[in-house]
Order: sequence, then structure tokens, then C-alpha cells
Amino acid sequence: MITMRGASVMIAAALSASVTLAVPAQAFDLNGAWASSPENCAKIFTRKGSQIAFSDNSDIYGGGFIVAGDRIVGKTGQCRIKARKEDGKHIHLISECASDSCTRTCSSA
Repeated sequence: MITMRGASVMIAAALSASVTLAVPAQAFDLNGAWASSPENCAKIFTRKGSQIAFSDNSDIYGGGFIVAGDRIVGKTGQCRIKARKEDGKHIHLISECASDSCTRTCSSA
């Protein structure tokens, strides 16, 4: 599992997955499970066959999200990455996010 060191994640009611990461040049590969706390990664995520999923009690141990291609999935909603741009050590994402109650487009620098 991957942890979220150096990452700033904003998760609002509609899971606005706006992420700024300080990672190497191959930063476009964000695929994997991202947890707010490295020591709780195994408590937040579980494997179901070949897929990564949230554990039943993941809310107790902190936040996290799963990136697969152009999709960002959180416990309360999901986003589709519409555009991404690398700027030095940062990745700028524009994503369209939805929860059970609303849909919105998010941008982050």
C-alpha cells in the first residue's frame, strides 16, 4: 500500500479529491491505495481478489482513497480525473466528483 506522505488532500461532502503531491518525475502514476497514516494502512484497506477495497471499519482508522486510472474512490464518493498537469514537484488535478447527494467539478493547485 502507498501512504500519503507530503500530500494534501481535501475531502468534502462530495469527496473533492484535489491532491498536491511532492513526488518524483514519474508522479503521474498515482495508482494505488493512499492512506492518511502509514501505520493504519492495513486497517483502512483490504484486498478482495485482485482489487483493493476499503475495510469494513476503515472510518475508525483515518482517511484514504484508492486511485485506479482516471478514478479516485473514497469511502463516501468517487471522482473522475478530467485533467492533470505536473509542475515540478506538484501534480495539479481537475476532477469531477460525486457522492450520493451531489456532483461537482474540483480544481487544485
